[in-house]
Amino acid sequence: MSIKDTAIQEFNRTATALLKENGHFDLQEMVGNDSVVYLIDSNSSYRTNNEKSVVVAKVKEGGKLEYISFSDKYASLFNKAGIMFSGIDSTNNIRLSEMEFTIAASNPQFPLIIEHIVLQSFNYDSFGCCGRYLECSNAKKCIHDDIFYATASCQYKKHLDKGEIFYGENKTI
Repeated sequence: MSIKDTAIQEFNRTATALLKENGHFDLQEMVGNDSVVYLIDSNSSYRTNNEKSVVVAKVKEGGKLEYISFSDKYASLFNKAGIMFSGIDSTNNIRLSEMEFTIAASNPQFPLIIEHIVLQSFNYDSFGCCGRYLECSNAKKCIHDDIFYATASCQYKKHLDKGEIFYGENKTI
């Protein structure tokens, strides 16, 4: 199995429920031996910038080194989870060899790191809450149709996720 196949298989296998329910990982070939792993979002109807996918990682195949790389701004998340990586490449990305990546994918923190990378990749203005705040309160969770958008932007969803309900029949605060 190639490193590209390993990458896509592991990203899709280890995806959190949020990612599985709202999209899937795929690979796009680039010039040379490089490819990018991106998440295709299945529901982006509420976004003004109409983003349908986000780049999550890069895959380098062929040559002396084959690896999967992530932005170095996430290095601390990998370190905190005890996930080893080889170093930083010329574009300031952290590199994981295929073996390091396979080991990382078995780490219980790996899916949460990937979810964090995906959510941080969407660039939306934040908002307090949408017009469904009462329905969300009564359901005790966000019911927005575009959960990536809501997770990245809605401030009330962050409170709901912690059990802090401001409105409706389930009000806790």
